[in-house]
Amino acid sequence: MRKSTFTALLLLAAFCDNSFAQSVTIESDAKIHKSVTQDQAINLAKYINAHGYSCRSISAVTPFAVKRGWHVMCNGYNYHFEVEDRGGKYIVTAK
Repeated sequence: MRKSTFTALLLLAAFCDNSFAQSVTIESDAKIHKSVTQDQAINLAKYINAHGYSCRSISAVTPFAVKRGWHVMCNGYNYHFEVEDRGGKYIVTAK
């Protein structure tokens, strides 16, 4: 994982303390890309929750192929989000 991407995830984690997000679990059959740790996946879900969306359990996390960001599937694959780096600002989009 690129150092800048890892640093960005650490900043996301700092933003997403318990006052902003509910408890997040990783589903037993979750498909998390090998470059994403479980802590990073949970922090992405907390960031999504902090933006008003529901991501109580993580179904899958994969990094974008070309741009900086992640596809995050939540709640038994019922919700799909993208967390994208746009010039250093992270944008959450429901798909």
